[in-house]
Amino acid sequence: MKKHPNHHLEATPNDPSEDEMWLRWKTSQDVVYDDITYDDNSLVSYVNKTGHRLVERPFGHSGHFSRVLEVGAGSGIHLNFVRHRFDEYHLTDVNDKLLRLAHKRHSDRQGLVFHNCSALDLDYADESFDRVISVYTLEHLATPHLALKEWRRVLKPGGILSISIPTEGGIAWNLGRFLTTRRSFRKIGLDLDYIIAREHINACYRLVAFVRHYFPSRRETWFPFYLPIPHINLIFATTIQK
Repeated sequence: MKKHPNHHLEATPNDPSEDEMWLRWKTSQDVVYDDITYDDNSLVSYVNKTGHRLVERPFGHSGHFSRVLEVGAGSGIHLNFVRHRFDEYHLTDVNDKLLRLAHKRHSDRQGLVFHNCSALDLDYADESFDRVISVYTLEHLATPHLALKEWRRVLKPGGILSISIPTEGGIAWNLGRFLTTRRSFRKIGLDLDYIIAREHINACYRLVAFVRHYFPSRRETWFPFYLPIPHINLIFATTIQK
């Protein structure tokens, strides 16, 4: 896997100059994150899975995209929600540890490519994908507007860009985190408030403004309410055709 500059702002787990809490999170996130946020029996899991389902709602089993790119694929959760057919599906991330988990999770699938690659500096030619997917990635990036331009660059004319983000900074999202995930992290000795302050560096309303600026023509979905207000919703998703 080719190495790229780390644009997710994550620290090297072996960096002695880093904060102890951050290092603990980075060395355990491959287990902790999926267990807490995708536990089938929790409300947290239901909400997080909704973000994946929303970007796949427009596509059925009869659909087909020749080449698909997922940026910030992490441990490969989203592929479980993809219903359409494809010839190639590229899972990219800057975290080798998570990519190895994704490879293990989908070892029986055909047509998959796992690649260490920054969401801001994709190692692909212009107009090389029929669909680009980003689920819970933009909120992590220091320059999300440049990421959107990069994703548009690799998308073929007529191709589809699918994006889903949490309503970070909104009242409903913050309240939900306080009542659920924050407590789960505290039980295992992790300070979620500190971790989120470093991980989720972009508020939803800013990201939505970027999306609307670069893609005036799009379809938006808000969950659980239809009103386009981050404070009362939990998930924002959009489908864009280039």
